[in-house]
Amino acid sequence: MKVFCVLFIYMTLGLTTLGLGKEPENKTPKLLVRGEARLLKPAEKILIHVGVVTQNIKPEVALAENNGKTQKVIMALQELGLNPENYKTGQFAVRPRYSDQAIVGYEAVNSLAINTDRLDLAGEIISAVNKAGVNTIDSIQFTLKDPREYRAAAIQTAAANAMADALTLAQATGVKLVRVLELSIGDASERVPSPRWNALAMKSFSADSATPIESGDVEVFADVSIAYEISSS
Repeated sequence: MKVFCVLFIYMTLGLTTLGLGKEPENKTPKLLVRGEARLLKPAEKILIHVGVVTQNIKPEVALAENNGKTQKVIMALQELGLNPENYKTGQFAVRPRYSDQAIVGYEAVNSLAINTDRLDLAGEIISAVNKAGVNTIDSIQFTLKDPREYRAAAIQTAAANAMADALTLAQATGVKLVRVLELSIGDASERVPSPRWNALAMKSFSADSATPIESGDVEVFADVSIAYEISSS
């Protein structure tokens, strides 16, 4: 697992302002530090959202054709070894098609969400469902099985770097870290690779041999801010 860290440090010292007829202001001297961490983790799971769209003058025909193609898509997934827990149908709709405010036909749309940890099957899945009747691919995402585990590691790394840098700066400037005043997490998230998709790519998967899709790494990011009270050594 690769780790990339970027640290930002801010230091503010409380100032005492004296003026004629004014009481001195009492501000707590502070040291503010911020640490960032980026962990690169190989993808463990693929999520694919596809759709079957059919059109006909009669709504019942559009619906029947859509149901038939959707069943073929499911059979294609099963032939690849996927189980019902690896796919589920989503949004389904039958809606009229208009031309000059007149109904000229109907369109049936059925979406399907596919998820599996068989990353090696990504290209074969796309090719198989395309041949079975899928004509829209909404998204392809590579992600992690349990992103919370890696987010926790990223937060720990960011916090450790912030604390280490606070100690270094305190020693360099001759001040003492008294106590932690504030802690905050600015961001803790995963950034998943998502291959671009277009009509040309769809045509390439209609061939007999599927084009392999590279999964890449998932970036888990976190940044932590810490405010310390400081005093002169």
